[in-house]
Amino acid sequence: MSEVADIAGREFDWFAEDDAGHFAVFATAGSGPVPSRAQRAIQAHNNISDSIVVSGWGTPLVWESYSRAGLFAYDWHDSNGCYMRVAIPQESLPAELARKIRAMSEIVRVPVMFSATPKLESAQVMTPNTSFERTREG
Repeated sequence: MSEVADIAGREFDWFAEDDAGHFAVFATAGSGPVPSRAQRAIQAHNNISDSIVVSGWGTPLVWESYSRAGLFAYDWHDSNGCYMRVAIPQESLPAELARKIRAMSEIVRVPVMFSATPKLESAQVMTPNTSFERTREG
């Protein structure tokens, strides 16, 4: 999957950074909104996702994998029309994973603190202010 058409109607995990510099994975459940920056870097997001050891696919245990990897996790819920936080990091984010995420030329930035944000409405992740060009060294 490397084109926008490839993710339409399919599960796609994209990554974002919050105002505190913490990272989260956002699982679209096949229908959640994907910011344009993530759409332009589908393969980079897939590569990062592939580098995380995840178990429990198809069960709520999958979120524990992301938590152990040092990530917040949000899952799209059609019934609520928003991304719901389903995991809080149990461990620190490994330096190598942080480096990979920061190395993306375009990274989505959501102007919130994931630790204080149990849900994110579609408009919060899709507005032009939710992302920025990476200007600092990663």
